Amino acid sequence: MKTEGMKVLVVGSGAREHVLWWAIKKSPRVACVLCAPGNGGIPPEYCRNVRENNNLLGLLHLVKEEKVDLVVVGPKAPLVDGIVDFFTEHNIAVFGPSEAAARIEGSKMFCKDLCQKVGVLTPDCQVVYNYRDAVKVIKNWGMPIVIKANGLCDGKGVTVALTEEKAIQAVHDLLVKKIHGEAGSIVVIERRVEGREYSLMAICDGDNALMLPPARDYKRLLDGDGGPNTGGMGAYSSQDLISYDLLQCLKRSVILPILHGLADEGSPYHGVLYAGIMLTREGTQLLECNCRFGDPETQVVVPRLKTDIVDLMLGSLTRGGLVNFDEIKVSPRAAVCVVAASEGYPEKPVTGFPVTLPSETSDHRGCTLFFSAGIKRDEHGKLVTSGGRVASVVGISKSVQAARKRAYDGIKEIEFKGIQFRSDIARPI
Repeated sequence: MKTEGMKVLVVGSGAREHVLWWAIKKSPRVACVLCAPGNGGIPPEYCRNVRENNNLLGLLHLVKEEKVDLVVVGPKAPLVDGIVDFFTEHNIAVFGPSEAAARIEGSKMFCKDLCQKVGVLTPDCQVVYNYRDAVKVIKNWGMPIVIKANGLCDGKGVTVALTEEKAIQAVHDLLVKKIHGEAGSIVVIERRVEGREYSLMAICDGDNALMLPPARDYKRLLDGDGGPNTGGMGAYSSQDLISYDLLQCLKRSVILPILHGLADEGSPYHGVLYAGIMLTREGTQLLECNCRFGDPETQVVVPRLKTDIVDLMLGSLTRGGLVNFDEIKVSPRAAVCVVAASEGYPEKPVTGFPVTLPSETSDHRGCTLFFSAGIKRDEHGKLVTSGGRVASVVGISKSVQAARKRAYDGIKEIEFKGIQFRSDIARPI
């Protein structure tokens, strides 16, 4: 494939895809970066809509028409549905795991079984298939517990239950009301573990893994980790978040066993492998695995990279393609991301309101604005809210607190009716 003067297509519409578009276009290897469908914050000339009934065929037509050299897939759903296999069958280079490898996120049962085989510790769990059995487990186990839908629910299929009533309501919603459809037809009930939670991401080539800088994200809607789970309300990444020695230990004890386990099953993993881990008094526990860049973690991890992200992506495409790569070079500067969301998010976002942006938010001021899927341009080209998460403001500076100040200075200049955001992202403990 062509590796200079490349045309790249980023698939997706969220802030994660905006960050990837932003980072990829900085690569000297790249001539043009398109995004399908993109969002209201990406310049319209780089966004492409796919209107065909079959989205994969529409994307294939777009790739051929635009003579795209590399496809980068952002969201989890198309990866779990086999988009990488589809493009590979058509001899198109694509960054991401196969459908078989993406089961690591698509099925929590699969992830649990694999971790047990390769010796990665996860919280004790019980898999249930009906409401009656779920209630029995809840009453026998006691509180607190975590209720998880087995399939994909856009970050909204997890309930941390501190009371029996809340746990029973959660399984009723999943198994009886079927609020997440088939994704919640199987439920994983977990013991709740306590400790410090971190997000690890690694670029993988089927055999090898290069660690990206770690991050800490904030999943709950409200300050103090209150309210419902969301797709993520903020994150931060810094040089001293996790020591180098601990990061390498986590690579050996979590990332590589999963990577090698998938390879042994005939599903070598290419792309980004994400591990949500918790450091507890009893050791490291794996809470979740994702088959793609995290959101909002990408907003604080990718801007810190000094290694060309396209070089990493190209190396991941072939088995063993990263073997001669040095470790990823990372800026010592810290990054803090604060997410602006619509009123009513995550249950029923209230949308359709004009958005006013900071007048001078830019890279050189240490504050960058990335847009989410919840923003679009109306018929007059004006930005309006159209979904839950609207924008991510990322502050970058020499310390976490300096970066935090820049992020909050930026987000306070964003205006739209009903705006909500947490005020405690990266606050000192």
